[in-house]
Amino acid sequence: MKRFARARSESAKKARRAAIVRNACEIIDEEGFAALTMESVAQRSKLAKASVYGYFQSREELLITVLREDFESWFILFREFLAENDRPFSSDFAQLWVESVQRQPRLPTALTYLHVQLESNISLEFAEQWKSFLLAQIKETHYVLLAQFKPVVSLGLLIDLFVSLTGVTIGFWAQSQSTRVIQKVFEKNPELAQLKVDFAMHMGIAIEALLKSPKFQTLASISSLGAASNSQPSKEQKRFVSQKALEQF
Repeated sequence: MKRFARARSESAKKARRAAIVRNACEIIDEEGFAALTMESVAQRSKLAKASVYGYFQSREELLITVLREDFESWFILFREFLAENDRPFSSDFAQLWVESVQRQPRLPTALTYLHVQLESNISLEFAEQWKSFLLAQIKETHYVLLAQFKPVVSLGLLIDLFVSLTGVTIGFWAQSQSTRVIQKVFEKNPELAQLKVDFAMHMGIAIEALLKSPKFQTLASISSLGAASNSQPSKEQKRFVSQKALEQF
């Protein structure tokens, strides 16, 4: 019988947990979300399935942990972008949002499952940890805005922006992932192809409209505390900062 070495020290347990998450990411990226089961990740991790359950109580908890790591990288990307731009909520913000989503398709795909499926089979303790993590990330982003920009933006407004943007992202991403049958319909009938959702185009339009709305117009007007009115960065400089942030993502 094959024996599975037990992780005894705290460092060994942390390393094993990280390996399980990493293997889960690989399965998702190579085969899709449907291929990720507790058994498949156990096989790739060379562990007994019971050992995987020792770290994650359900497949949903494992998937949300993967999503959590993706979200953390995403928030870091945007905090760096905000810190390096005198007027952060411009068209460059919309471009960065769209391109970052397209570069990490695992994230928006997971978001489409999050509220209807992933959050339905997790413990109360895990659910509280997950939502606390999201709030902590938004708060840390808020600190960047408080430290560097005027006028003052409330935490509540930033939370509303995050909820709005992720909601729109989920909607457009899901609609842009046409099935093979629908793709054939669009290829066959140019008139019907007008119904095809172009994620980059439609998401860009939605973000710019959102930032111009009465609810979020304050964000569009904020500027760096150290920015002089006659020394704003050029579009080329802003584009360079956006590209640099994406390359680090």
